[in-house]
Amino acid sequence: MFRVFALSAALFVPVAAAADSILCGSRGDIVHFLQEAYAETPTATGRMADGKTFEILVSKKGSWTMIVTEPNGRSCAEASGRDFRTAPIRSAGGSAT
Repeated sequence: MFRVFALSAALFVPVAAAADSILCGSRGDIVHFLQEAYAETPTATGRMADGKTFEILVSKKGSWTMIVTEPNGRSCAEASGRDFRTAPIRSAGGSAT
C-alpha cells in the first residue's frame, strides 16, 4: 500500500476505479520513475486481446510492477509486488522449453 501512495504523490494522477486508485500517466514517465525509485527495468511485454500492451518491470532485488498501455498512449501501473522469479515454460507434454 505504501508504494501506491509513493507513486501517486511523486508522479501520477490517481483515477478512481471501484474502491482502489489506479496510477496513470505517460509510459515514459512511469518507466523513468520506476527505474529511478526502484531500479526496475522492462523485462517482459505482451499484447492483450483488446489491443493494450502490458509490461512487467523488475529489479534485481525482485520488486516488480505491471503497467498497461492503451493504444492512445495512456499507461497505468496496475499491480506491483516483490519476489519476482522466472521459471521455465512448460509445454503441454510437461517438458521445459
